[in-house]
Amino acid sequence: VLVPLYIYPSPNAWEPLFTAARSYPLQDFVVVVNPDNGPGCSPVPDCNYLKALSELSTLANVIILGYIYCSYGDRPLAEIETDIRIYHGWSHQQNSLSTWSGHDLHGSPRMKSLTIDGIFVDEVPSEQECLEFMSSISHTATTTLKHSGFARPLVIFNPGIFVIPAFYELAGYVVVFENAAPEWGSDYVRDNLALLTEDLRSRSIAIAHS
Repeated sequence: VLVPLYIYPSPNAWEPLFTAARSYPLQDFVVVVNPDNGPGCSPVPDCNYLKALSELSTLANVIILGYIYCSYGDRPLAEIETDIRIYHGWSHQQNSLSTWSGHDLHGSPRMKSLTIDGIFVDEVPSEQECLEFMSSISHTATTTLKHSGFARPLVIFNPGIFVIPAFYELAGYVVVFENAAPEWGSDYVRDNLALLTEDLRSRSIAIAHS
């Protein structure tokens, strides 16, 4: 289950997620955190984020991704790389909340503190000529975060529409639908799902709202 957790962790604001994750321990929850349209400029988020993220990190079935955006290919790559480095820096902050928790997708124990397990890239362009740009983002994310608990950091692209298979070569998952829930039954969705191989279907995400 992908959870775009774009809400501030005021008291009890994240409690429904904590409850759901604890209630379904065999279900993976991929949670996207977004302090300030990205990580913000500070080396670490504020105290409320620190407390909530530390609690989230104790849940073995939760994978935490940091939100970044790329303005459909128009945002400077250097700004995106800075955001990724800030997320990576969270794991180097000394705090008393670190704890051993759970195992990674390969069954190996992982250290959980404020470690970000991957990156969620929003506003992804869909044009083939942007593949090199997206490849650079994916490469930066996987190499910068390679010391996270996972053997390979998770990267998710969100173009919000169906894209050519080459985009799947650069990311673990692709959001192919971000729209009002009734639109999931449209001809556009049905026809494009039919074009995907079984493997690509299994790596496609739908975000339904409204």
